[in-house]
Amino acid sequence: MPKKTTAVIIESGNDHLIGVKKNQLTLYNNIADIINNRNNYSSSFVTMEVNRGMAEWRSTITSNKIELISKEWIGLKQAVNVIRVIYEKGIYRTEQAYFISSSNENAVFYAAGVRGYWAVENGLHWVKRFNAQRRRFPNKKRRCTKEYINN
Repeated sequence: MPKKTTAVIIESGNDHLIGVKKNQLTLYNNIADIINNRNNYSSSFVTMEVNRGMAEWRSTITSNKIELISKEWIGLKQAVNVIRVIYEKGIYRTEQAYFISSSNENAVFYAAGVRGYWAVENGLHWVKRFNAQRRRFPNKKRRCTKEYINN
């Protein structure tokens, strides 16, 4: 998301939480440098869930020490890091995401928001996989309830 867009969001009286991708290398590396120093932590929160045969550990860290990040990101107040460690079918995988925010909240606040985002995204991936498999094997009968897709 361009810096101009964040300025428009702030000027309209709203806040933002924006995911930082690796193609924004300077911003990504600056947040990594901030988060890698424990002295920069403002708050942290850890959760553990077991659901549908999958165990998921989530760590959320916030930092108000954003001096390394360009002042061009208007309204920026915090850097946020979320790490997911997932254990499923005997295999571990780790995902890490960085965010910038114009809010000044604690890690619990961001953990709930990012968890909700990932729940939607994971649900969409499940539907995508289901439909792709359905196209590959059109004659095979399957039942897929609406309740399962929405979970």
